[in-house]
Amino acid sequence: MNEVKITNKIKLESKITFKGVKVTGPNGTKEVKITGDKIEETLKDSFKQGLLKGLVVSTLGISLPLYTTVMFWSGSANALPIKLYGLLGLSYPLLISIIKAIEGYKNSEKAAKEVGLNKQQSINAGIKGSILGSIKGICHGLIDYTILGTSTLMLLSLIPVSPIFTPLAILSTGLVLGGLYNIIKDKVRKHFLSNNR
Repeated sequence: MNEVKITNKIKLESKITFKGVKVTGPNGTKEVKITGDKIEETLKDSFKQGLLKGLVVSTLGISLPLYTTVMFWSGSANALPIKLYGLLGLSYPLLISIIKAIEGYKNSEKAAKEVGLNKQQSINAGIKGSILGSIKGICHGLIDYTILGTSTLMLLSLIPVSPIFTPLAILSTGLVLGGLYNIIKDKVRKHFLSNNR
């Protein structure tokens, strides 16, 4: 008689989903949630996170490019630093993208090892987490940079400020708006997520 051999094979894999990276291995399945921006639990934490966003956006995204442009047109700076400082305007979204890529890689690789995937499969899962984290990070970074940068400059255009105090005005306005913006953003995202469950 012919023998029929039946084996129950588990498909070892990692795949990108909308929420993160799903890894399946001999020890089970895990889904690693990858976010572009963490929703803070308390108003205080949300405000602190917003202060940090406001600080980075107002310093790197507004003050340095603005002042180097003024220095260039006044003849007190050469062209090379101007080009370098001009790139700083985009540094906030790129910084967030890099941080989220590293975070996505570490979390996905760790989850892959926990479910029993081998080294190469764990690295592949990590790369998928890195790609997704990078994309989500740059999207949130661009949104933050656009809204905070625009609202800071709009508010400053309404307030008469001496040129000497402009950097301080940009920084303080960016900090306050960053904190308030992040509180509102977290509230809207919590509401949206609770309605879609």
